[in-house]
Amino acid sequence: LWPVSTGKKMSLPGSLYLGKFSSASRSGEIKRIGGERYDLSISNGPADNWEKFDFKLDPRGVVNSIHGGGSLHLREKVARAYGLSSDNVLLIAGGTSIVNHHAVCTLLHRGGLGFSEWPVYDPLPATIRVSRADNAPEVGISDQWWIKRDVQNRFQVDLQKIADVLSHNPRLLLFTNPHNPSGIKMDNLREIMAQVDVHNSELEESKQTYVVVDEIYRDLSLVAPDELPCSATLSKFAVTTTSPTKCFGLSGLRMGILLASPEVVSWVLGYLTVSLVANPEYMEGLWGQFLEHRSVALTATLERQAKHLSLAADVLQSHSIPFLRPDGGTTFLISLPPGADDSVFCERLRAEFETACTPGAYFGCPGMIRVGYMVCTEEVLRIGLENVSKLWAAVAGGA
Repeated sequence: LWPVSTGKKMSLPGSLYLGKFSSASRSGEIKRIGGERYDLSISNGPADNWEKFDFKLDPRGVVNSIHGGGSLHLREKVARAYGLSSDNVLLIAGGTSIVNHHAVCTLLHRGGLGFSEWPVYDPLPATIRVSRADNAPEVGISDQWWIKRDVQNRFQVDLQKIADVLSHNPRLLLFTNPHNPSGIKMDNLREIMAQVDVHNSELEESKQTYVVVDEIYRDLSLVAPDELPCSATLSKFAVTTTSPTKCFGLSGLRMGILLASPEVVSWVLGYLTVSLVANPEYMEGLWGQFLEHRSVALTATLERQAKHLSLAADVLQSHSIPFLRPDGGTTFLISLPPGADDSVFCERLRAEFETACTPGAYFGCPGMIRVGYMVCTEEVLRIGLENVSKLWAAVAGGA
């Protein structure tokens, strides 16, 4: 994948496995790349969640479309789930990444500076690179356009860094909450939004700063609701993006959700009308069926999350393997022995143990690996982490 603005190759998570899969495909030898016997590389929720929904496709929806951002009854259902009004909701076919693209390109349509958190899931700052932003955050190019989340401080954001960034009068700040890939919540999101509110109070609209927060994993929160608030409820300058693709394991549903002030919703709707024109009516029919059963599926998924995370903690702690316990989501990070190359570790893990994890370097976390603990069975999770622990010990011993 090549960003429009620079022509430089993007280092997307999973590119190692995708590259190998492509090579195997061209040679006619299809291998189980990224789908090993013990696959802990996937960040989705349970693969069997679809069984909780009685999905039916109305064929009449294939020939009709609904113009603009979701029908009212769907937006009302989504709004209730987040404590907002239907005027704060926009539904966009395509999942969270497409919603991020629409939000960022709308807010940067006149240019301006965009800053992104780091470490990060690269498709998020890529939305700045393909927009009309006056800058382009590039991995390894400069620290100037990044808001560092310090691994030594549980990936928290320094408020002084926010103040420094705001001194440049940016148009946009980008975050994930919980953080992707660590699953750690932002402890000071309210303070950050308060800083932004004060900053914007003396500026005309075209100069004000907006904060887009990708909350794709927020539904699976392991902390009290007030510790992981929906950002769009904190300020009119906050924009939340999310979808059921990860937490509910429903990637094919492609239901993107944007939560923001009515003003921002109207701006993004204008961009959406030009680019997408309409959400397919058959998709909105499926979205409605999902929303009818959302709360039941969420309860079951949260129970599974707690059970799987407890199992993971027991295995890793029994082998004294250091890991960051997440505040939510479907993934967590394991720290490797000092000096270990995470890409090499994952290669060996696959080759020697038929186990897949994702190198932390794909997200800007070298020396760590990302584990997906929700989509697999308990047996796969337990054996996979036992295999990780065996290789961890071997590498620590110099093997």
